[in-house]
Amino acid sequence: MMGPNKLSIVFVLAVVFSEIYLGECWRRRRSSCSPEDCTVGQWGPWSSCSAPCGTSGTMSRTRDIVTAAQCGGSCSFSLTDSQSCNVGGCNGNGVPLAESCDCNGGWSGTCCDQGENVNRLTQYCKYYDVHSDEVNYASAESTCASGGGELAVLNTQPKFQSVRKFIVDNNLDDNVQKGFWFGLDDRDNEGSFVWSDGSAVSAGFTKWASGQPNNNVQLSSDGQDCVSMWKEAFLTWDDTYCTQIRGFICEIDAGCK
Repeated sequence: MMGPNKLSIVFVLAVVFSEIYLGECWRRRRSSCSPEDCTVGQWGPWSSCSAPCGTSGTMSRTRDIVTAAQCGGSCSFSLTDSQSCNVGGCNGNGVPLAESCDCNGGWSGTCCDQGENVNRLTQYCKYYDVHSDEVNYASAESTCASGGGELAVLNTQPKFQSVRKFIVDNNLDDNVQKGFWFGLDDRDNEGSFVWSDGSAVSAGFTKWASGQPNNNVQLSSDGQDCVSMWKEAFLTWDDTYCTQIRGFICEIDAGCK
């Protein structure tokens, strides 16, 4: 029979050997575990922009961790992303503020998008302002330029159809006698029509009314060098005298990014 001292020694030895054994098992287990980094999923959709214009608009998106890091692996992926949006976007040469614009005379609204005798279509990252004030072609050009834009470049079927539909749906053609100027003319070279952005019309979309362009010289030896959407021909295109008066359509960059 063992005495108390011998029992204590046996107990201590058992504990020591147990710790050695368990430690060895843990080391073996650790040695078989390779570090694995986490994995993440695809980015979700962008949120809507926080501001319609100005300088501080942002939109964001997120993604999730699919599998967590294992055995000391890392997980350094960013789960959020953001970018600027709708930077600028002030009509009428307005000055961008944080989330709005400081408007010049004659313009109002958050983004200076309201003016007198003007109706606005926003599409294709552009503002199309339809003015019912009837002026000659040069005055229309000047008004568009003073508002930070140019006479509208309706150089594709979708653009032209969208603007025409907007005019008809809102009865804007009821406010003018003959139609609307837009950005197309052959003032520099007869028969060579050029858009207000400098691009040629020759290889692109056209929507001439029947028998147009005809460069009629009945009222001026200079002929008809400026193009309007002709009210009598369902707003298709007509070359006419630049000195005549029409409503007009301005195109302004909406500041999309």
